[in-house]
Amino acid sequence: MRFFFLVLVLSSFCSPLCAVPFSDVPSGHWAQDAVRSLAEKGLVQGYGDGRFNGNRDVSRYQMAHAVARLLERLEKNQGPDFSQYIVGKDIEILRKLVKDLRVELDALAVRTSRVEDVLSSLESRTSELERIHIRGDLRSRVDSSGITATDSVTSSALATGQLRLPDFTNYDSERVYNNIPLSGGSAMTGRMGIRVQASLSPSLDVVTAVAAHNTVGNQETAIFRGVTPPYLANPFQGYGGSNFRAVLDRVDLDVKPANMRATLGAYEPQQMGGYLFRGQPSLNASDESLYLPCYGVNFSGRFRGLIILPELEYELFGTALPDQTPYGTFAWGGHAGLTGGKWKLGINFLRALNDEGGRGVYSGVNLPGSAKDGAFWGVFWGGFPDTDGDLKINIGPQEQRMFGMDFSLDAGKSRKLHLLWSRSTYTPQVGTPGVEADMVGAGLSGAIATLNYEVEYLSVDPRYDPFTLQIPFVGNFPVLPSRDPYRISYSGYYSLHDVVKYPHNREGFRASLTYPFPKGTLRVGYSALQQKAPSLQTNIDTIGFVEPLWGFFAPITGTSVKGRIRELQVAWNHHWTERIASNILLNHTVLQRPTGDLNEWNLTQTLGKLVIGYDVTKKLQGRLELASYAQKGRVYRLTDNRDVGETAASLGLLYRFAPEQTVSLGYRMLKLRDNSTPAMVYGNLDGTHGFGELSVRF
Repeated sequence: MRFFFLVLVLSSFCSPLCAVPFSDVPSGHWAQDAVRSLAEKGLVQGYGDGRFNGNRDVSRYQMAHAVARLLERLEKNQGPDFSQYIVGKDIEILRKLVKDLRVELDALAVRTSRVEDVLSSLESRTSELERIHIRGDLRSRVDSSGITATDSVTSSALATGQLRLPDFTNYDSERVYNNIPLSGGSAMTGRMGIRVQASLSPSLDVVTAVAAHNTVGNQETAIFRGVTPPYLANPFQGYGGSNFRAVLDRVDLDVKPANMRATLGAYEPQQMGGYLFRGQPSLNASDESLYLPCYGVNFSGRFRGLIILPELEYELFGTALPDQTPYGTFAWGGHAGLTGGKWKLGINFLRALNDEGGRGVYSGVNLPGSAKDGAFWGVFWGGFPDTDGDLKINIGPQEQRMFGMDFSLDAGKSRKLHLLWSRSTYTPQVGTPGVEADMVGAGLSGAIATLNYEVEYLSVDPRYDPFTLQIPFVGNFPVLPSRDPYRISYSGYYSLHDVVKYPHNREGFRASLTYPFPKGTLRVGYSALQQKAPSLQTNIDTIGFVEPLWGFFAPITGTSVKGRIRELQVAWNHHWTERIASNILLNHTVLQRPTGDLNEWNLTQTLGKLVIGYDVTKKLQGRLELASYAQKGRVYRLTDNRDVGETAASLGLLYRFAPEQTVSLGYRMLKLRDNSTPAMVYGNLDGTHGFGELSVRF
């Protein structure tokens, strides 16, 4: 608190300051506005006997008497330690009052030297407290899921743990893994973080973050639906196995004069281009973050006022990479952003590699073509089965170097030009020849009146960023398909770069139009991509060739016909009243490869979603969501063999009992029906999921 607290304390000893100025203080005096503001807020209640006459003035002598009594109390340290409430600016105001009332204080036998001693002691204690700030957050969640089979075949598979309910309707256009499975079981998870910021000097701050995580109940429900653990307690980042774990999550050093921050521990790269590096995708349906944090060191900062450039921003980092293979895997890289007038240039570099020492000698790395690893289609790279039946290739220790540049230019009239180029050089074994591949992109964005548009061309080689990274998992976690059937990554694997925005082996155009209404926004997006190189066996066996969707499928030897994808997305949000808002999403995808033989693909995928939000009160919010998914057509057939549908309905309530303190409840019902022939692909299942969550920031 500032001067308001100080005057409030004074008012507890003598008559408060009224809403009119001092009788003998000239208009415009430095304390006049503060006194008036305090009276208007009702903090001044009157004299000690409870009476207050609004037109009565406070004399300078009365004010000096109040200051003297407060100083006396502070000197004797009676009552609370006022250094917990009075901040540095309050002490400055108190000093000004003492100076302004020197004559009156002398008449009360208050020595100036004693006053200064008291204020100096108070200032010392206050400054120590102001150097340390503590913040925290708590998120606790209970999840319960259930699956019921509606036919005998599915019931048998479910009983043996071989089948789980895919949740196709849990769609997020930015997520790598949309099809997060729903397994039966209940779990309670919680995470608490404490953040302590200490000012070591006017130019240096230290921030320390400690996180604790706890899990009780079904592990699959906890890891896919519960609160995401911190890095050093996350099974999908190679840790876990303990119900409770407290870790030092990160330490930050902020050097203010240099505009530089150094981080040790968990962090998210802020400036590195996604076409080079995004890291490991999050596999948690309740996690708002699309990617899990890195863990290592990070330096970032900004230089201003350079000779010919207004600004230079930079980022340097090194991180461990979660990987199921016995090798230790890590990456390091950097970013430099140059800005000059209407243009900006970003330069990025990344190197990823396996530790040659690793965790022992290993003959190869599992590739996503292994039936044991769960991929339906994958890359073989000339692999061969070993004694345990896995398809392996003599890769590892691997190494990959990536270099890229992105350029943007303000072309005037609300137009911006975007250019992108990146190259990866991949070595399947350190010391052997590598393979090179490129990514190229160009785009134009702008506005015509109130209509915003964006057009983009993209070309990603099939051997761009083939570095093999298998997601760690523990227990009986399923190997996850990604965006089935529109696969952009292999089941249980992830790539270094952002495969949602820059998918492997694709070229073509993407465009979007966004129109803002007075009470909402309509966005229409269209994508027309095709394979850059077809799924010939000679291509698929080439080291580094990545094709998650149209890959090799024995005994078919592949085709020279390129597969193509057409995707239409419509999103409309509207505020009907101050209390009611709605969001509508429609996503329609067509996958085609017209070969006329057993390599034929003609598959449609349609998702519709309606979300209605209703503010019951200012603190209570309701949510209704209805979703429908359909997948129909043919895959590796000349006749239709896919007919899958799913519907979902969910209700939710959120109560905000403080600005940063909420309680949420939700319940979701799903129905999956599989009429595919000649054999079931997913099964006929009903699923439920309920949750309760408490979120607090303090």
